[in-house]
Amino acid sequence: MNYHLDFLKFLIQKGGPNHEDYAELDSWLEETSDHIKAGKITQVQRSELLSILGDAATIETLQGFVLKKPHGYAGDFEIINKIYIKYTSSQPHLTKWDNYFHTHTATEAVRNRVGYFSNQVADAATNSKGDQAQILNVASGPGRDMLHFFQNNPDLSEKVQFDCIEQDKNAINFAKNICSAYLDKITFIQKNALRFTTEKRYSLIWSAGLFDYFDDKIFVFLLSRLKNMLAPEGSVVIGNFCATNPSKAYMSLFEWNLHHRSPNTLRSLAIKAGFSEQHIKVQREPSEVNLFLHVKI
Repeated sequence: MNYHLDFLKFLIQKGGPNHEDYAELDSWLEETSDHIKAGKITQVQRSELLSILGDAATIETLQGFVLKKPHGYAGDFEIINKIYIKYTSSQPHLTKWDNYFHTHTATEAVRNRVGYFSNQVADAATNSKGDQAQILNVASGPGRDMLHFFQNNPDLSEKVQFDCIEQDKNAINFAKNICSAYLDKITFIQKNALRFTTEKRYSLIWSAGLFDYFDDKIFVFLLSRLKNMLAPEGSVVIGNFCATNPSKAYMSLFEWNLHHRSPNTLRSLAIKAGFSEQHIKVQREPSEVNLFLHVKI
């Protein structure tokens, strides 16, 4: 335990980790996570470790924002947006912590969702055969992925219409603000995704950051419901962090807990949700940390 305390104190005294400290900090996180799981570090001792960080464990930093959860849940729209834009604190003694946060493969994977989403929407629009592609964006968050699509695909903007299911009113207001130029193409519906029903049918149903908060039972329940909202030839695309996520220890220490899954597990869950094996594939974004389950009826 003394090593764990001393190393954090060392980093705090020097104003946060420099690049040459990253490898040791990565190892420290892995060891600390293993010790917590094994009971060698108690929850009281874990709290003591985090308290040593001081301001570096407050919402003034990205890691502290994850820990404190000011919106009441992990992975909220504000932290996702800050990852997208590579936000760093303006306070010099905290900037290095945010820089470290952004070097993690998990944050790179989150940023890669934007391009992946844009490609899926562009494909749906291109294949819509003259009609508007109806897109259902489940747990739509900050909306920056839609903004990216519209800004980078002006020739396709008239060929898409988004319905966004989002439980957090603050997220909806944020997304409306940054997507203000495209609100004629977006309908926001404040609803818990598990309770959403519609008679509408969609060319693409997308959910990047929701299903890895669900256990297997709820995962299958919601995916089976979304299956009934697909238009013929439509696709559901579900994001889920992979079981080999190298940032798992860091996320766990700051209580960003997910159900990490393997490609085979995602295929198995899709089959349980009623999809046939030949209509299931699993892809990855460039960092290979965020998996994407693709299913068709």
